[in-house]
Amino acid sequence: MGRASRPARILQNPLLLLLIAASAPAYTPEQFRSSGKTVHVDRYRPGGSAPAPLVILLHGGAGPTAHHFPYRKLAVALANRGMAVEIPHYLDAAKPDRAGSGEPYGIWISALRDEIDAYRQRSGIAAGKTALVGFSLGASLALAAAADGLPISAVAECAGSLPDRYVASLRSLPPILIVHNRGDTVMPFANAEQLLRLCDMRHYPCEARLGAGTVHGLPSPESESIDRIVRFISAHVL
Repeated sequence: MGRASRPARILQNPLLLLLIAASAPAYTPEQFRSSGKTVHVDRYRPGGSAPAPLVILLHGGAGPTAHHFPYRKLAVALANRGMAVEIPHYLDAAKPDRAGSGEPYGIWISALRDEIDAYRQRSGIAAGKTALVGFSLGASLALAAAADGLPISAVAECAGSLPDRYVASLRSLPPILIVHNRGDTVMPFANAEQLLRLCDMRHYPCEARLGAGTVHGLPSPESESIDRIVRFISAHVL
């Protein structure tokens, strides 16, 4: 009987509830305009009033509500370290290519640029305090944006690839963390190997967390992959 009543007493503790509320990042669904389109965005803000570095978390082709990637867990973990996190629904700006002519990366990158500019104007955050984290199609977009010269200081790409059209004109890349499973059945591991070789040949700063699994997602255990991404991004923007 005593054990059953203890959790109820804890949950009724006003101080504990206040501490839990204070530690949880603030979440708001908002939107911004880019190229005449309305782009929805999920925002997670850390506590405090000081300007926070911006991390843009880019979802895969299935959208930000897909269950095979821990978008919210990762966003909360980054926000709890003092970073402002935004998950733009960039497919609002242009849909993925279905006719084989190539993804509209230029439109998506333009939307990211508008998002970054708007955040800097609101927050006053300095240049170089922005990072990208992407999964699958979002990881490829993150790499394309970095190759295109978007002003970012780090990229964590999870199970993506650098689009071919950006390789020929590539001049530099910011520090990159490659997160990929060797047996990924959706995005072949060869893409991670190619990016690793490219970084090695051109002396771009690059790290990797490689798993032995077959899932198209984070290497197991998931918590360690999330921690690695958070530590990598923190090192470059905090």
